[in-house]
Amino acid sequence: FWIPPSLSHLLCWYAAVSVRPSVRVATADRSDESMKTYCFERRNRREYLIEVYECHSRNEDRVFRDLNDTRGSAGYNIYREYVDEELRDRRICEAKSCQKWVIS
Repeated sequence: FWIPPSLSHLLCWYAAVSVRPSVRVATADRSDESMKTYCFERRNRREYLIEVYECHSRNEDRVFRDLNDTRGSAGYNIYREYVDEELRDRRICEAKSCQKWVIS
């Protein structure tokens, strides 16, 4: 992100805070330990945060929890597989004009 030069006090604060070990760890890419512990696939911090937020943005927290409780494992995002399957099925349905078979 970018901080305007006119905010010199904020720039000084950011420079001081960003060298702290806790901040470096919290803003760095995921560690091997994290990859072996949590059910997400992305190592890059930005991509990881997007992956973590996806179920929340779709209001599917419960689906995420249920999938991970039954079939989840470290380093594998079962929710992403579920979403990909849903999108694939939707595209197939739209391509075959099967909307008339969808029950709302």
